[in-house]
Amino acid sequence: MKLYSELFCTYSMEEKNRVIHILEEHQIPYKISTNGNTMRNLGSRGMALDQFGEKPEVSCEYRIRVPKEQLEQAQHLSHLG
Repeated sequence: MKLYSELFCTYSMEEKNRVIHILEEHQIPYKISTNGNTMRNLGSRGMALDQFGEKPEVSCEYRIRVPKEQLEQAQHLSHLG
């Protein structure tokens, strides 16, 4: 079982996609975990609502992890892009 280390954390979907594109170009495996900051209605509709004053574009945190043995390479590549 591979150990994964955190490479990058962002609230920007564009930045997440940029880093993923670089990793895929260099065939570096990755895992993404998300942490949403939105609330859900408890009603029958199940409609998602943003918290008061929350900007939808920063409502989700993305954490990208890569295999520990490839972390240094991925750090170097992600800063070049």
